[in-house]
Amino acid sequence: MYVRIARFEGGSAEVIRSEAEEMRKGVEAARHGDPSGHMPSELTRLTRRLEVFADADHGKVAVAVYCSTTEELDEVDRIMAAMSPRESGWGKRVSADTYEVVVDEVTSLRMAS
Repeated sequence: MYVRIARFEGGSAEVIRSEAEEMRKGVEAARHGDPSGHMPSELTRLTRRLEVFADADHGKVAVAVYCSTTEELDEVDRIMAAMSPRESGWGKRVSADTYEVVVDEVTSLRMAS
């Protein structure tokens, strides 16, 4: 699996929260076959998983998009690079990097009592 992580800084807390909610609704709509969502249909076809991390109070966002193959990731990178947030209050993109996911495990690090 592969991931593209784009980071944004300088956003407005209100806009970040609002845009994140719109993204959540768009993904849900796409999951139910509704093409009117906020997420382009090409992305829903290419991606396995989407995560958005926000420190809205400090104007920071990271968007992680996961794909199965490097070819899919290259296409996602092309699509995402051509997109910009609908609101300038989302912040400015400061980086967009791609990685191979080498560990993807769910574990509990708490000690049993």
